[in-house]
Amino acid sequence: MERELNEILGDLLIQLAQKNLDALDEIHRLIGKTLYTIGNKYFYQKADIENTVHDLYYVISKKAHKYKPGSNACAWLTTILKNLAKNRLKKEKRICSLTELNAMRSRVWMNEEDRNYLDQHLLINEIFKQLTPYEKELVVYHFWFRFSYNEIAKIYNKPKSTIASQISRLEERLRKFYKKE
Repeated sequence: MERELNEILGDLLIQLAQKNLDALDEIHRLIGKTLYTIGNKYFYQKADIENTVHDLYYVISKKAHKYKPGSNACAWLTTILKNLAKNRLKKEKRICSLTELNAMRSRVWMNEEDRNYLDQHLLINEIFKQLTPYEKELVVYHFWFRFSYNEIAKIYNKPKSTIASQISRLEERLRKFYKKE
């Protein structure tokens, strides 16, 4: 499934390089939710996440010709998204604390959907605070993109057994943390 997704995304990026903008719609349909989840790692407000993902779509529509066919399309897209998010944070220098998020949650004007979104965000934020940047990437690749140990090992140029043991330990830590909450 992961290999198929990567191949499909790679083909779509090639189509996009040939100015077929319908490929962009298909990319959004396939991994749009995952991209928003990754954006959630950097931003606390839906609007910031949406703006960054839309920036990604703009950038890949202009730079799809730089994608190397046969390489890892998911990794290429997530790297661009992470760089866009980091650049936006540097530019805006706007970081919201958990205290501000909790205060925001208590506001009367928030509807139930926004409260649920914020609750999920707070939990993910608490979990991600416990992880190193490398561990966060492992979580995204393995649990969101469902990459196999082999695929992740190729990305980091490490043995499969190393990746498997790191993910196993990471999964146990996450399980313990989730039970605490």
